[in-house]
Amino acid sequence: MHSAMNRIKTWKSQGRLEPSYILDHLGEGYFGFDRIAVRHFPSKEHELTEAEFLELLLDKGGLPSSCLDLARFAFQIVAYLSRTPFYPRGKDKLRTSFTVGEIYRGLEWLKRDNIRVRGGDSRGRARTPADERRLLFQSLATETYRGARDPDADRQRAIRNAFDVPEPDFEEMEWLYTNYCDDGDEMFNDVLDVLHMFQYDQDRYLPFGNVSREDFLETAKDLVAKQDRFRLHRLAIDLDQFTALVGFLLAGQFRWEGGKNTDPALFSEAATAVARSFCEESSDVIAWGKFDDMLPQMPFLFDPLHRLLSAVFAGFASFPSFCYKAPTPPRDSFMTLPRLSQLASMVNMDLYFESFDRAHEWSKRGSVRPSAQVLANVLRSMPDLTVLAVKGSSRSGEEIIFGSFIPLPAELEIRKQVEDAELGPPVDLDDEIGRQLTVTKLDAVHDRLEYRGTIMYPARPYVFMLSPAQRMVRFEGVPRVDGNLLCFGDTLQLRDDGLASFQAGDRIIRMKVTHIEIWGEPRE
Repeated sequence: MHSAMNRIKTWKSQGRLEPSYILDHLGEGYFGFDRIAVRHFPSKEHELTEAEFLELLLDKGGLPSSCLDLARFAFQIVAYLSRTPFYPRGKDKLRTSFTVGEIYRGLEWLKRDNIRVRGGDSRGRARTPADERRLLFQSLATETYRGARDPDADRQRAIRNAFDVPEPDFEEMEWLYTNYCDDGDEMFNDVLDVLHMFQYDQDRYLPFGNVSREDFLETAKDLVAKQDRFRLHRLAIDLDQFTALVGFLLAGQFRWEGGKNTDPALFSEAATAVARSFCEESSDVIAWGKFDDMLPQMPFLFDPLHRLLSAVFAGFASFPSFCYKAPTPPRDSFMTLPRLSQLASMVNMDLYFESFDRAHEWSKRGSVRPSAQVLANVLRSMPDLTVLAVKGSSRSGEEIIFGSFIPLPAELEIRKQVEDAELGPPVDLDDEIGRQLTVTKLDAVHDRLEYRGTIMYPARPYVFMLSPAQRMVRFEGVPRVDGNLLCFGDTLQLRDDGLASFQAGDRIIRMKVTHIEIWGEPRE
């Protein structure tokens, strides 16, 4: 049996480890899109120019002409990812046309359920949600980040991301390991992953583990010899370009109907607030670390792009979020359609926006300001999940929009309370263990609950800010009254005298409240 190095040497001599060969063959059984592609296009070799790609998204995807630039962003993203893992460098010009096979190859890297380069019983590193975020970041990055780099922090982030999986019982736990090493960062390790998976055993493409991932290290170095192997943290997204993209994504959070409510200009202010949250103050570019921190707080932001692509390219499954008909907020509400789109980017799956409406409102120039106790009582009286939205201004006059998302109690928690009351105290240790409710935090909004064999994924309360930047902070428990304060954890406090404070990271934002609204679903 050949040694690992002999096998690699043989594959090299046959040209099987050349980037062009690997890319050509990634589509042959590795992602399984050949049959789908050919069924809907003349062949997988059928070539589409950028203009033809845009026309497809307008025609089959139902994209309004006012959002044509979203199709251009989609072309940029897919064109970049079609070269994975042999990425174009910086501002290298992307191709202006590519084949249907290359399009599907690029699309596959965007799928959340694509846990590795190749599925089945593969023995390569399992991909995590951070890999999807990173590839999205890379595909949008056209600038160079010139700030200071902390290699130790980069490594720690990579390690954390490599083991951050959405399920505590994720079936691929044994294949989770870091994709950052002394020889290169995550982008370099993408090359290593693909080489490891792209093995041959006799005449089959099956990675039996005959050659270990580490054995491909020198080959990977050779393939990226002219590139910086630690370049992820030198990439950056242009803030203005990202703001424009976010405008289209917000315009697409709700269903496009006859072109109404799709003018990106309507969403420019909201888009600026979202984009600024990805960026350090006074910076005009977005670095990987900030992008990685913020996108999990708005997990549905890019879903309009995925819905658009899945409508055109069969077999590319859309994310399981809902495409609601756009709500019609009251004309005098500060929770405009763009602000509701921001909210949808955070909680699309947890609010039925088509029947979501304002139930109560107070303003400085109108009704009497409610006390903390009155507000708490109104929130408790709401029949369904609730959003408290508040508008105010800082001492400098800057407009601030913030609030709290308060979901329904989890069914399993209610069931446990009822059963505990019926059964009384546990009779022994086994009984006590059997009644335990296991809670695992999944993301900024959702938990995984398990009780007596039943699993559910409830949304949790959080405080949000929509302007001047978008962010969310989760809090435990329920809103509570403390004297003249209505408190949402330690993050948000509303006072009887109309003042409010919001804990944003290491700074406290203080403001004067001018408007308060409570939104929910109407009673049956």
